[in-house]
Amino acid sequence: MKSLRLGKHVSSSAYICQSCQLYLYGIRSLSRKATLLPSWTKTDSQRKKETEAKEVDVRWFEESPSRDGKLMQVEGPEETETTQLKARIDRLEEELEEIRTGGKVGLSSFISQLAQAAREGSVEQEELQEALKDSSIAGDIKLLGRLTQSLLSGKDIASDGSEDISRSTVKMVTRKEQRIYLHRLNGYLKQAEALGFDVTTRKQLWRWYVRCKQSIPNFLSRVSSETLTTLWDSQADLTESNPDRSAHLKTIAEDTTACGYQLSLDQRVAYIEALFLEGETARAIESWRSTEKSLTESDNVEAFFELGVRMYAAHESPEEAHMIAYEQLIRGNIKDPRILITVINAWSQTKENLALRRAWYGYIRLKELLGLNTTMEDYDTVCKSFLDAGRADLALAVFKDMMLSADPSSINWTSPALFRNAVGTVEGMRSAAYDSPEINKISLEAMTILPRRYQNKFFYGSWIKKLLGQGDVDSAALVVELMMKRAIQPDAKYLNGMIGAWIREGHSDAYEKAEKMAWEMIEARKVFAWKRRASKRGQEPMQDEQSDAHGPIDSDVAMTPATLETFSLLIDYYLMRQNHDQIRWLNRSIGLAEIEPDTFFMNRLLQSYLKTDGLRRVWQTYTDWAYKRHCVAKPDMETFTFLWECARLRASRTPSWRSPDSNVQSINRSSAPSPALDQQIVRKELGFPSPRALFADMVNWMLSSSVKVRKTNADDFSKQVYDNIIRCFVDDGGGDLAGALVAMHAMKQHFDMRPDEDTAKILIRYIARSGEQSVTRRSVRHRPDRVVRVTQRLAELAQHRLEFLDSRGIDVGQCDERFREEENLFLASELVRSVIGRKKDPGELEHVVQRAAWDMGVGGIDTGDHLKSI
Repeated sequence: MKSLRLGKHVSSSAYICQSCQLYLYGIRSLSRKATLLPSWTKTDSQRKKETEAKEVDVRWFEESPSRDGKLMQVEGPEETETTQLKARIDRLEEELEEIRTGGKVGLSSFISQLAQAAREGSVEQEELQEALKDSSIAGDIKLLGRLTQSLLSGKDIASDGSEDISRSTVKMVTRKEQRIYLHRLNGYLKQAEALGFDVTTRKQLWRWYVRCKQSIPNFLSRVSSETLTTLWDSQADLTESNPDRSAHLKTIAEDTTACGYQLSLDQRVAYIEALFLEGETARAIESWRSTEKSLTESDNVEAFFELGVRMYAAHESPEEAHMIAYEQLIRGNIKDPRILITVINAWSQTKENLALRRAWYGYIRLKELLGLNTTMEDYDTVCKSFLDAGRADLALAVFKDMMLSADPSSINWTSPALFRNAVGTVEGMRSAAYDSPEINKISLEAMTILPRRYQNKFFYGSWIKKLLGQGDVDSAALVVELMMKRAIQPDAKYLNGMIGAWIREGHSDAYEKAEKMAWEMIEARKVFAWKRRASKRGQEPMQDEQSDAHGPIDSDVAMTPATLETFSLLIDYYLMRQNHDQIRWLNRSIGLAEIEPDTFFMNRLLQSYLKTDGLRRVWQTYTDWAYKRHCVAKPDMETFTFLWECARLRASRTPSWRSPDSNVQSINRSSAPSPALDQQIVRKELGFPSPRALFADMVNWMLSSSVKVRKTNADDFSKQVYDNIIRCFVDDGGGDLAGALVAMHAMKQHFDMRPDEDTAKILIRYIARSGEQSVTRRSVRHRPDRVVRVTQRLAELAQHRLEFLDSRGIDVGQCDERFREEENLFLASELVRSVIGRKKDPGELEHVVQRAAWDMGVGGIDTGDHLKSI
């Protein structure tokens, strides 16, 4: 539908839609010379002429306040009225769009309601016509015109030509301003009946239902039971998209009662649950009690009694929950014995001795009733309940039953069998449900006896592993305490798993628990190492010289000694927290514990030293680790990735002296030392090797590794490390292009990696700024012409190369990816050679390159054209 666009420029050919005729007909003339006639009064020839005519601009002017004879343009009197009309049209169109989202059902519902009112004579014809004209569904004036004529003539015609009135719609006469709310509610009621309940329908039904209650007097008195049922069904969906379910059901249930209708038992159960969830606990329990008295034998009461058990259990009334659950299980009103899990949880939370006995009895009854149908989830829930109550021994008995459930030969060791032996008979076991003195005679410690084959750290370890997999670290700690009480030393790998899980939780309490356990293990390891050293010297360890290495509780079992994994977990944690003082102490402790650090530990130690002591300490520690101490663990790719990061840091601190074998000099030419002294001065000042020396060390490490390790290192060698190495060479002092050239070919040989566009950019930027009086990046930004010239030079080399390949009959476009990578290496090498050889003959150039190759540990490497072998 077209709409009128009004503004300062009004076209005489503007089309006026029929829905706006009643509003526009009364608009005054725009001026005495120019009038806008209603479109329906004009002939076709007039409309054609107006279409071809030019636009008529009507402007209003006033004399300037300064009275200097000048005129100023102002807003015309018709523009205010036009703006108001435009706002009203926009508002009507917005309401129309919102109505249309409900589909044709909403429109037919509205028309059917008006038709019913006309037939009953409760609405005057003038009011009907006014309602149609002012209603926000007047989007199609032709349809509404036809319906208006049908209604005024007394015909029973709905929007689709037939009567279409839903039983769930609300039928009443309201004022004009209230009618829209009722219409929209009825529209969505019809849509819900026809199409079902989706998220939008559910939300809109509730929205317009609340609006009607707030705006229409005596609205509830005209609401039918079918309407309330439809509303109830729409809001009863238990999904994440319906977070207000309980509040809405509570309101609908109370409105249903206020209207004099009866709630079904399922609705009453949902209403009581909603009351409880909304915090009205007393009302919920009172309503549950009153409903219990009115139950009949034909009612399906299982959900009702299960709700009562859950409410009393959550209301800290385990006695009531206990009585209801057992009584209804006996009567058969509750079929699923798993309701006893709720009772077990309620008793366990009180943590009293008698309460725990009743909880244990509830578990026994649960096992007796479920039998082989007891699931892993059932065991886990009960086990967690006892662990939360601090009774790891009872939880252990539950875990034992779970492990024995697959072994029929061990049935006499199950908890029900042990309990039956304690009370004598099955009848005695059942009578103990309510007889507290009988329950008091049962020794819970006797119920937790394990078979001999389970009295070891591996059985407990499997339980700890299961708890850690479920993310319940604190419960695993309770199991560790139980093990130590029973003189069973936990295995270190499970304790390390707990330390790592606590660290991953990421809060202060978990960090404190992790550190406490780790340092207790470290102290135990230091005591073990001290005793071993003393025994070798033939000395008896003195009691006062030993560290306190007992566990976190009073026991005769010493804490499990730390392993290398314990130290690795701690150093990674301290590095994350930037706690370098603790890392120093940890490094000292690993020596006292006589544990050889691995690569992971040393890499973290190097990172810490970079933060606290600088490059000199990093390189000293690395060489001491990799060469002097002859550690079993050797550097890995992560080690050299970090060392090249340090090399970049060194390059940023290196003075701008002439670098060896480079043709580029810096501004400090007069004060630059000789090339022979350059590296010595840098080593003395920074204590870190040059890129050439570091590259030689990396090549030596690579060659000394096994074939399998070499392949792994090559796979771990990333493009980031590649570019970082090139940057270190070009940024080192005045730049070392010969070293960069050799490095590109050596990395191809050892790591199967070649330069790409990013590498070319690094080289181009360095060459572009190499002739500047300052080697900062700012010079490149100020002189972009240098970058352009270097790029053009690279393009010329590429063009010459293409011509050469064409002469050899090689089509680069048909070559594989490896060949193109080799060509990239050749072009980058030729660009570097062209810069190095500016003032050198070819023989001297090759000497410079080979000198760099020998310094870098790859002497004799071929840096020429790869096509020589073809």
